[in-house]
Parts: sequence; C-alpha cells; structure tokens
Amino acid sequence: MKLSIDKLSANAEKVDHGFVGQWRPIRFRPDLGTGEILNIGVMVSNEDRYSVLLAEDFRKMKCLYDNEIAEQAEFISEQIRELEAEQKPIVDFGGWVELGEPQVTRSESIEAAMHSLLMDVVPLARLATNQRVASIGTQQMMREVFQIIRQRIPLEAERIIRQNPMITVEDYGKKLDVHAPLAAFDGGLGTIVSAKTKTSTTLGLHLYQALTDMELLQTTGKSSNVALFVGGPSNDDVQFSEADHSMIDRRIEEIYMKSKRSGLKFEICMNDQEMADAVVGWATR
Repeated sequence: MKLSIDKLSANAEKVDHGFVGQWRPIRFRPDLGTGEILNIGVMVSNEDRYSVLLAEDFRKMKCLYDNEIAEQAEFISEQIRELEAEQKPIVDFGGWVELGEPQVTRSESIEAAMHSLLMDVVPLARLATNQRVASIGTQQMMREVFQIIRQRIPLEAERIIRQNPMITVEDYGKKLDVHAPLAAFDGGLGTIVSAKTKTSTTLGLHLYQALTDMELLQTTGKSSNVALFVGGPSNDDVQFSEADHSMIDRRIEEIYMKSKRSGLKFEICMNDQEMADAVVGWATR
C-alpha cells in the first residue's frame, strides 16, 4: 500500500466527483400477493453500460420469510449478475423484481458510488458482527493492536478497548448495531478495519460498513469525535502484487474522500505498532 494521509489530502484537493451517472435500487418482492418490496441491490449506469452490486447474504430474510423465499432472492441475484456480465436488460423475473426510478449519483468512481449506495439503501447488505471483524483479518489485527496498547499503558488500556464493542443506535425508527471497539477519554468512539485483502468487493463492503457505522454514531448523537483506523499491507509485503496494492489504494482513497466530507478522523497505518500509536494518540489527546 503506497498511500499516506498527506498524499490523500493532496489528492482530495484535486479530485471532486470523477463519476457522474444514474442509479436505481433493485427491488425484490418476497410476497407477490401483498406487493411488499425489499431493496436487494443497486444498479449504477454511465452512458451505455451498467454495473450492479447486490447483497450477498440473504440469511436475514429467513427471520421474516421461509427458506424458499431467501433462496429465491439469492438465485435471482445470481441471475442479475449474469445479465450484467452480458450487459442484457434486467428483467422482472415474473414479477419478483422491479427497478426503482433512476436518480443522479456523483462520486469518486463507479465503485465508490455502488458501495456507498448499497450501504445507504440495502439493509440486507449490512454485515453481521462476525463478518465485520473476521472475514479480512480485522479480528487478528485488533487483537495484536490491543495487546500492544495493554503492554504500553496497562492501567489505561481498558478505557480505550471497549469490553462490548457493539452499540445500538436508532436511525429513522430502525435499530442498528454499530461496531465501535475503541473509546477515547473525551467520549469519542472508533473502529479498526484491515485492508489486507485481494478482493475488491470484499474490501469495499468492509470499508464502507465501517464508515457507515462511524457516520451513524455522529448523526445519532452518540459521539462527535469518531475515528476510523485502516491497516493495510506494507510496500514490501510479498503476498500482495503491484495490482493488489493499486486496488487497495483505490478503495481506501474512495473512503477517505467520503470521510473527509463527514469530518471524522481517518488514519492509515502500515503495521500494528503504528496503529497502536495512532489509537493511543487519538484516545488520550
């Protein structure tokens, strides 16, 4: 990873909205009789091409509907991805699917637009707690960073490392669980995300989920001092190719641009020691 906060700040002065296009929510009807609809993804288009990003885990639907409905939603999602690959029009699948009205979207890139919109309008896309902290090494990264903090400031470490990392917030009448394992002495709240992955979609979902969590803490009044710490691979990490580093840099830059508009603290760290320094500095200032 070759980014730094200084480089990101310089880029932010140059880049406004590099992508302008249209987006539409992709809606699924779990009950054809009642007409109830659920957003399961987004379609973003520019000129004569479109891209889709859909929820990947439909287990939450099983709490409201039977397994057959959840499996139908998953099957249709796969069919939509195949249509996208061939750039064929998205059909209604016999009434199961409809597209919302087109709206204008502006973002740093089409990928940034899709991830941001998915987090905003598709509740199914919100990652479960175990998915947020385990899938891309975040759990291991937090464990190692917390160990360094406990060794450095044993008496104050537990004021920074929250015993229960989940906070329930209410947003527009809906209760949502937000992952915030860090606390600052002034009441601030923060989180850690590992960017050590080779999968662009996975990284995008985890970064945007973390950013959404921090923004929710701001907008619901839980804390005005929120922080997002991102740990990426060092430049000499042989597991990651030049292409991997470029992909990770692009995803992080998209998040930074959005976080800058939100006013939250954003830190990039190349190793666990550097992240521990950043977390302690933020928490004790």
